[in-house]
Amino acid sequence: MIKGDSGIIVIQGDTYQKSVIIENVDSELIDEIYISCKDLGINKQLEYDSENDKFVFTLTSQETINLKSMTTTFDITVYFTDSKVKTVSYKSSIQVLPKTNAVNRNEQ
Repeated sequence: MIKGDSGIIVIQGDTYQKSVIIENVDSELIDEIYISCKDLGINKQLEYDSENDKFVFTLTSQETINLKSMTTTFDITVYFTDSKVKTVSYKSSIQVLPKTNAVNRNEQ
C-alpha cells in the first residue's frame, strides 16, 4: 500500500523529511496519517502536500538532536474518512545515528 522503501535513517541534529505515497487510495479518502515509534517517543501526524499528492513526515533538527542513537521500529497508520484505520507499515526499521563529525560554521 505504501510506494517505495519505508525505512528511515536519521542523523542526530539533522533535519529529516520523508514522503509517503499511499498507492491505490484516493487521498480524499484519507483523514490523517501518523508515524509512531514508542522507543523514540515519536507520534507525529504527516502533512499533506496537495500539489504533489503525497504526505510528508518531517523531523526538525531540534527534534532529532535529542533522539537516542539506536535501531528500532516504527509504524505508519492511516485514518480514513469513513472511520476505518489501517496500519500500512508495521515494524519498519528506523535508525538514529550519532553525529560524530561536528561542523563549526564560524571557523572557515
